[in-house]
Amino acid sequence: MRIKEVLSEKGVSQVELAKRLNVGVVSVKKTIAGNPTVNTLKRMAEVLDVPVWQFFVSPEEASGKAQDDDFVAMVRFRGDYYHADSICELEKFIADWKEQIAEK
Repeated sequence: MRIKEVLSEKGVSQVELAKRLNVGVVSVKKTIAGNPTVNTLKRMAEVLDVPVWQFFVSPEEASGKAQDDDFVAMVRFRGDYYHADSICELEKFIADWKEQIAEK
């Protein structure tokens, strides 16, 4: 994830983000270094005024300057976000999800 990069692009420090989120700096640092929840990502995106998917793509992809032949997919399935860099990778995710659905 590229939360640190988005902060840098927006000119916002981790301390400032913590203030905007009304949480401690240690909490923000742990979140950035760890595996944040969807709700936490949504809150961060909201205070940074970016869509959540920007935390998962390169700066070029976020700005629309990626090459035309690039493929990036971000999918939410059952509350978790998945990032695929190729159609083949996306198809593997879909196959796994179909199996999970069939098992229930």
